[in-house]
Amino acid sequence: MDAAALSAILNTPKSIFNLATTDLFLAGNTTSPACSSSVVLSTQAGWIANIQVLEAGSAPGFIYNCATFAAANNANKLMKIQNEVGLQQGFLNFNTGMTLIPGAGQLVNVTYSLQQQQART
Repeated sequence: MDAAALSAILNTPKSIFNLATTDLFLAGNTTSPACSSSVVLSTQAGWIANIQVLEAGSAPGFIYNCATFAAANNANKLMKIQNEVGLQQGFLNFNTGMTLIPGAGQLVNVTYSLQQQQART
């Protein structure tokens, strides 16, 4: 068997592992506790897979691309959280951190992955 064929055989499991790890990263591998008040969920970069609204509340909430409450402003707003019970897809990257500010009366959790949790090849 030549070196190229042997290399291809040896790299196949690594490729399968990398695909599975990427799928897990995109699906989210961490789910926050149910939150009814503001919280900094991450101070690192990552990916928001989805948001589950458990209690609708009377106003929508927001997720911000920042690692402090002081930086949670319109310039750092990533997405609006619907104020109706159900699953909302995120599919968004955040690069400086993730701050969750639920709307009045909302109870939500966020499923996400952090950048260093993704396998490097």
